[in-house]
Amino acid sequence: MQSEYVSNTTPILNFLKLGRLDILEKVIGTLIIPASVFHEIETGKAKSFYDNLRKYSWINILELKEKSALDLLIELDKGEAETIALAKELKINKVIIDEKLGRRYAEELGLFPIGTFGILLKAKELGLLDKIKPLISTLQNKNTWIDENLKRLVLYKANEI
Repeated sequence: MQSEYVSNTTPILNFLKLGRLDILEKVIGTLIIPASVFHEIETGKAKSFYDNLRKYSWINILELKEKSALDLLIELDKGEAETIALAKELKINKVIIDEKLGRRYAEELGLFPIGTFGILLKAKELGLLDKIKPLISTLQNKNTWIDENLKRLVLYKANEI
């Protein structure tokens, strides 16, 4: 699965909360994040799970050059919009987005979205994780809202229920 992906903020925050950025690196390879996503993460420097993403050689922080592309994505928050626009600008067809609306926009524009849970499922498939359920519990304990139906579906796919 390793290749280049452009990521929105939430999935990165989730892996930071888990203390498992290594999963992202092992599953996806090179991670590209828009500068706005980096700045969003930087606003959380006081959080216990914060980590400076600049220190990771497999993470590239890039500025979106063609800002006019954002005009087509006005329903999305800035991070999601820039993630999709940067992926299109760089001709990368894989994005990491958790939010439904952002994923729908990505698909409509010919991109292939994956989210936190998709990456966790892939990590388990690759033998990098024995169980996903404890990680989902950790995210919930760290104030990450998770839809119960989605949680059950992911655990079902992971053969953990």
